Parts: sequence; C-alpha cells; structure tokens
Amino acid sequence: MSKVTYYLGAGASYYSMPLLNGIEERLKIYEDYIFHLNREKLLLPSSENYLKDLSSLINNINESTSIDNYANELFNNQKHVELKKLKHIISGFFLFEQLKKNNTLYTQHVEPDLGIPPYYIPYSDTINKLVKTQFDKRYRTFFNNYFDQTTDRLPSKINIISWNYDLQIEGSYCRAKSCSLDLAQTNLNINPSPHYRESDNVSEIIKLNGTAGIFVSNDLKYSNHIANFNENLIDVLKTNISLTYNNGDSYSLSFAFEHKKTFNNIKKRATKIIANTDILVIIGYSFPQMNNEIDKSILSDTGNISKIYIQIPQNDFDRVIRNIKRCGLFFAESVEHINDVYEFHIP
Repeated sequence: MSKVTYYLGAGASYYSMPLLNGIEERLKIYEDYIFHLNREKLLLPSSENYLKDLSSLINNINESTSIDNYANELFNNQKHVELKKLKHIISGFFLFEQLKKNNTLYTQHVEPDLGIPPYYIPYSDTINKLVKTQFDKRYRTFFNNYFDQTTDRLPSKINIISWNYDLQIEGSYCRAKSCSLDLAQTNLNINPSPHYRESDNVSEIIKLNGTAGIFVSNDLKYSNHIANFNENLIDVLKTNISLTYNNGDSYSLSFAFEHKKTFNNIKKRATKIIANTDILVIIGYSFPQMNNEIDKSILSDTGNISKIYIQIPQNDFDRVIRNIKRCGLFFAESVEHINDVYEFHIP
C-alpha cells in the first residue's frame, strides 16, 4: 500500500464549518445566541463583558479582512492579552458550531420607518440547518473507506496534516464509534492532544494550528475541554466565558506566525511525514500568503511523491495554482485536479 498523506484546509470542513470569509457572519449568529442566553439569565454575569468583547472582535475582523490577519496584528503589536482573549472566544465559537444546539437561533430585526423597537425573529431554515450541522459528512465516509476494523485505527500508511483547528475529524470518529473525545484522540493519534505518541509505525493526524477545544497548561500538558459531543452546550459556554477572564490554562489553538517551540516540533513532524509520502492529496486548501513560509518548509521535500491531487471546486483551481507558485513550491504544474468535492478523494 502506498503511503498517502492528506493536507487539509478549511474547505475540508465546508459542509459544517465556515470558510475564512464566512466566519464573520457565523460569529454574528454566535453573538445572537449568547445574547439570548444572557437575556434569559442562563449564563454568567461576566457574559456581558464577553458580548462586548465578541462584538469588538467581529468589528476588528471586518476591518482586518480576516481573523488570521487581525490575530497577526495583535501578535505583531505584542498585545498578548488580547490575542489570548481572541483564542478563547474563537474556541468557544468553534465548540458552539460543533455541539448540539437545542435552543432556537434568533436574529435582530429592525424596522425603523415604522417606529417599532428592535425585535428578534428566528433565523431562516437554511441558516439553522447550516449552523446546526455538527460534522462534515465526508469525514465519516473517509473513515469507512480506510478504517482497519481490527484496531479501529487508520492504517499506518495513511496520515493527515491539517491547518484546521476544528474538531471535525475527532467528532466524526466519535459519532461513528459512539466514543469519547479521549478515545478518538488516542486511536487517531492526534498531535497535539493529551494522548499523542510519536511513532513511525502508526498513523498520525498533525494539526498545525492546534485545536479549539483543547487546553494547554504552562508546563505544556494538554487536556480536553469536553468529554464528548453530546455535552450541554450552555454548560460548555459557561466554562468558556469563565476561562476567558482568568489567567489559567490557554487553548492549544495557535497561528502559524507565532512560531512557538511546540509549533516547531509539530512542523518538523509534518515535514518528516511529507518526506516519506508517496501520494499527496490536498483538500480544500488555498495556500494563503500568511502560511507560505510554513507550507514551503513542510512541502519542500516532495522527491518521493509520485502523485499529487488537489481537490477543490473548479472555480478555485487557477487561483490555488497561482498561490502554490507564489509560495515557491515546484509541483504546481504536475498536480491532478479533482473537482468533485462531495467525498474526499481516495487515490
């Protein structure tokens, strides 16, 4: 069996999570959700401050074109407290997106010409379905295609390197196997996680930006915020809001520009996996300029790779090829385009 590595971007979670240019809109839905829980006195008193900070974050993302760009501004200006707060809010948002939502989703409706005060109406069925979809169904199909049924693990020659800090991989595994997040991380050998073990003889899932939903302590020990994906969302949000305003553990979520020691170790591991890869499948990744240095480092040694696939919609293909060339990578002319995005490509 050939050694196959999957290189994932936001598009690999498209049927559940927002793309970069859609995060602002979905954050506003999250803001509305928090507002109504606070209005019904289901959250902590500090949720008032949380709402203010969430509103400010949405405005700053709008002015900075993306959350990554705004986070980069905070990092460059050494605004570490604000950057940490951003990570907590985004982690809460990602958990909101991936946990069950039993409450109705409302949005503000204003008719100033009629002199009626603002009132709230439910979001459309389309928005409700999109936000309440916990997991991209393609991951479950992917696991069904590859799983070793005797071990409940991926074969040792299948590895994943992901830029996504969502829990789509873990959550899809948990749903398929009816298991805890801890067991999913153990069987999938996710790096970083509390259960990761480096080995050349087992499959690995490398998450370059960490995970929104995992804590890391000052002594670099990881722990999960949730045990499974059936937890009460309101309780999870209470915990997240409380953690946003204390000096305890941080989320493991990180950005490429931070270059922390732990990130460099993860990057080295990803580079080694690519160097030993026979077939590379790139799914839903656009090679954004901010990540160029890391992409070029990880994908610099592709000498053993005999085939490279890029699975993205037809309309995005030319732009992604231009981005790959700008990055200084030399495989742009030899890739095979897969424009069917309804299932992850199995070479």
